[in-house]
Amino acid sequence: MTSTKRQQYNACYRLRKKGVKISTPEKTIYGSAELSEKPTVFLLLEKFSFVVQTQIFTNEK
Repeated sequence: MTSTKRQQYNACYRLRKKGVKISTPEKTIYGSAELSEKPTVFLLLEKFSFVVQTQIFTNEK
């Protein structure tokens, strides 16, 4: 495993551990817009071309 792939894997692992949903094949991070301010998310956005998908409505009752 190359160092860049390992760096991507570790960043995704750290975020998933904090409860953030990530789809690696789609390169999508699901969560609020404030996620972009976290250094780990910023790394995935800038270096690995991930995107943040926000939810406007929730189905909570």
